[in-house]
Amino acid sequence: MVAAASNPRRESKVSKDSSRQHYVPQFYLRQFSDDKKRLWVWDRKEDRVFHTRPEAIGAEVDFYLQPWLVDIGRDAQEMEHQLAEVEADAAQIVARLIPLVERTPPGEKLGITARERDSLSLFVALQSLRTRDARYLIGSLTAPFVEETLLENDLRDLHTTVLWDESVFLPMAERISGCTWLFGWNGTSTPFATSDNPVTHRKLYESRLWIRDTPFASDTDLALPLSSQVILYCYPKSGHYGSPGMTESDGTRSPVTLSEGMVFNENQGQVFSSERFVIQSSSDFSFMRRASQWMVHNYYDQTSPEWVELVSQMAVGFFPPGGWPWNAMTEGPIQTPQQSRP
Repeated sequence: MVAAASNPRRESKVSKDSSRQHYVPQFYLRQFSDDKKRLWVWDRKEDRVFHTRPEAIGAEVDFYLQPWLVDIGRDAQEMEHQLAEVEADAAQIVARLIPLVERTPPGEKLGITARERDSLSLFVALQSLRTRDARYLIGSLTAPFVEETLLENDLRDLHTTVLWDESVFLPMAERISGCTWLFGWNGTSTPFATSDNPVTHRKLYESRLWIRDTPFASDTDLALPLSSQVILYCYPKSGHYGSPGMTESDGTRSPVTLSEGMVFNENQGQVFSSERFVIQSSSDFSFMRRASQWMVHNYYDQTSPEWVELVSQMAVGFFPPGGWPWNAMTEGPIQTPQQSRP
């Protein structure tokens, strides 16, 4: 590794108070709390269940911090502030949608406005990209283009670069917005679970083939539970899902009555998608624990070719040939996604 700190990013002096920054927003996590406003969490790595508050999970100190921004007269916490604006807009929309889905008859339109659809699409796209798991996935895709083990600060800078790149998140948001949206209502006694990586992806027509991906791929659909009772499904308008009957149902409460088995299936997707923590309003994780024993944990080789190519191109520009642009960090190498899993 090259010695000495040659990168001004690493030499910036930032006067600030460290803060816990959520990669899964607090407003979202509150939708999965019990009647005492607690979240029940299964830690897959240590196989333990505990309860906590939304402010204490799905967060890390200075997760999006960029000290070098101070040197050009900007706020080192700028990414956090920008994401907070997206969250505030999404929080209002989700607060309106949850009771609306409950009272809307199956098969009927919810009356989502174009502005709400665009705002929620942006939120879902960024949520796919902003988690710890997404950070590790981005890092793993750069491996063929770098000469050193990726360190935590390098990975944070690369991750932030991806999050700020409109050529990444805007096409994702546009694809989500252009999908057929169905809202499922869970009337069973089993709540929907979420996780520290809550947007799930499946291969089209394969309801149990969960994959680690982004909505950038053209052959996947996605789901995001919005609360213990409501889930959003986004289906691309192609193949079977492009039929008139399917596209005409866009923006409706699903006509399908969700069974407990269907809820279990969605919760299984959260187990697969999670980087470490699965979250719900109930302390009973028995089904998810059993499912994890036979679930394939590592589907990184199924990441879409489009996404691999895009991140690889960004990595070539971010890490120029001949070595790292900075090497002043004292941290040890990060764990790879494979190593970080139980």
